[in-house]
Amino acid sequence: SSGINAEYGDIQLDSKTTTVTCDLPQELDISSEDTWSCQEVLKTFREVIRQYEALWDALDDIDTSCWVIEPEPFSRGAVHRRIVVKEDVSLIVTLDPSQPNTLPRCRFLGSAKSIQPFQNLLDEKVDEWDAGLGIVENLSNILDMELPSKPAGENTAISIECGVCYCYDMMGQIPEISCNNDDCKQLFHVECLVEWFRGLPDVRQSFGTVFGECPYCSKPMHVQAIL
Repeated sequence: SSGINAEYGDIQLDSKTTTVTCDLPQELDISSEDTWSCQEVLKTFREVIRQYEALWDALDDIDTSCWVIEPEPFSRGAVHRRIVVKEDVSLIVTLDPSQPNTLPRCRFLGSAKSIQPFQNLLDEKVDEWDAGLGIVENLSNILDMELPSKPAGENTAISIECGVCYCYDMMGQIPEISCNNDDCKQLFHVECLVEWFRGLPDVRQSFGTVFGECPYCSKPMHVQAIL
């Protein structure tokens, strides 16, 4: 048997099987090419990597210029970045691997009051996106601000875990509901918050909106969900 350790993955070949473990935006499928040599597999691997060079250049621009809090741990296979906009607002940008400098899918996370000004700017100035500029420069222009980079020091962590289950990723769902209380702003998974509301004696629902209290500060909250 023989093997190759590449920058973006590991390739193992023996007389019967070819195993490719890679950190790419999509799985590399060579299962039907069981007669390929190690050199042929590596050549294909490198050709696929070249397809993502523009994507990784765009993501590297974000990584070096912004305060990135996701993905954690770092992954070349991830096509998104979650960046800090301000203390209580973050932004998930998801790039198109085939056209990485075009307008990405943007999703602000934070309390409704905190994210609304940024969402308004994006909606108003979306036509100003210039694919000839970098992702960070475009976002800075549209949001009328310089996106913060991660400050030096140890105490720079931003809480992104759910305030009920204390986890971030729950079966692919991330905490996206935030308390509107400026002194709280705790994040929650939708399902966790609904389950919490279910335990309250005065929980109420109207047309799919469930009303309750923040588990942390007891201020009124609501979430779009069905009990």
